[in-house]
Amino acid sequence: MEVNEKLLLVIVTIIIDVSFLYITVSDNIDGFDKYYICCMLIIHIIFVLALLLDMDKIIDACHYSLFLSIFLSMLITNKKLLFLILSLSATQSIMKVIFGECIMCTSKEQSFGIFLDNHHQKLIYQMIGILLYKILM
Repeated sequence: MEVNEKLLLVIVTIIIDVSFLYITVSDNIDGFDKYYICCMLIIHIIFVLALLLDMDKIIDACHYSLFLSIFLSMLITNKKLLFLILSLSATQSIMKVIFGECIMCTSKEQSFGIFLDNHHQKLIYQMIGILLYKILM
C-alpha cells in the first residue's frame, strides 16, 4: 500500500469518526445505533494504528469488519447515521473506480473468499439501494 493511499484512508477515517461523534452529540442515540458507533470508533482506532505501523493482517481484519459493518447498517434507525454509511459506501465505490481496486487491500489477491471476491461490489451497490430506501422512508 502506497503512502498516498494510506494518507487518504487516514483522512477518510478521521472524517467518518468526527461525523460519528457529531451525530452522537447532536442526536439522541441509543440502542443498536450507539453500539454500532462505539464499535466503529474502536475499529477505526485499530485501523489507523495498523496503517501507521504497516500491520497488514490487522488492516485486513479491519477491511473485513468494514464490509460487515455496511451490512449491519440495515439495523440502524438514525437517518444521519444511515446517510453517513451511504456516503462511506459511495466513497468506497468511487475510490475503487479511481484506483482500479480497493485501496484497503494489502495484497493483489482478494481475501474475502471466492463468492465475495467475485460479487462484493455488487453487494455494496445493493446496500446503497437499501440505505437510500431506508433514508427516504
